[in-house]
Amino acid sequence: MGGKTTPSRAVVQSAGQADRLRGQLLKNEVDRAGAMQRMLLRYTQALSTQMAQTAVCNRHHSVDQQLCRWLLLSLDRLPEMSWS
Repeated sequence: MGGKTTPSRAVVQSAGQADRLRGQLLKNEVDRAGAMQRMLLRYTQALSTQMAQTAVCNRHHSVDQQLCRWLLLSLDRLPEMSWS
């Protein structure tokens, strides 16, 4: 987004795999204004929409309803499992 640092951090909520990329490599690719930049802009838009929906949920729903929403979102992100 143009800044050199961010005041946020990532938190892992479930086991899985991830890849790591040096920030400068990503910045170089984004500066080319190609497919990577377009993909990251779409991701940023989707993330902003999700944050807005979460803010509305937090304002208008009970804590129980918020917990149900969080559990459903978490389950959606986990791989298929057999619950039997």
